[in-house]
Amino acid sequence: MGAALNHGGRTVFLEEDKAWIQQMKQKFPGLEYHRILHESSPIDALLETGTKEESCRVVSDPRFSKCELAHKGFSSEIYDVKWDLIMVDAPTGFHDEAPGRMNAIYTAGLMARTEKRGRPMFSCMM
Repeated sequence: MGAALNHGGRTVFLEEDKAWIQQMKQKFPGLEYHRILHESSPIDALLETGTKEESCRVVSDPRFSKCELAHKGFSSEIYDVKWDLIMVDAPTGFHDEAPGRMNAIYTAGLMARTEKRGRPMFSCMM
């Protein structure tokens, strides 16, 4: 789906599941895959952090954010690209043991809001 929506453009998947990456590399070798780890806390703790911590209200480069919601584990290549669209579709977040999507959503939002290039960039959550 990502490649179909981005015909001729660069599509990058940031994924935790090694088996999924291997499977997709075989099916779609022209796309780009980076393995990452999600380390979110339970949802209630993250919501409290996001609403009460002053550092989480500051719009800044995620790599240098003091907010624990900011995902700092991507390569510089991911942070430095001028993306047209960031789509968050993972990780699983529908049960208590799952890492949840808070870090991914917060970081996508920071990347969208810190982008200064004169045209809009969209951040979508699925």
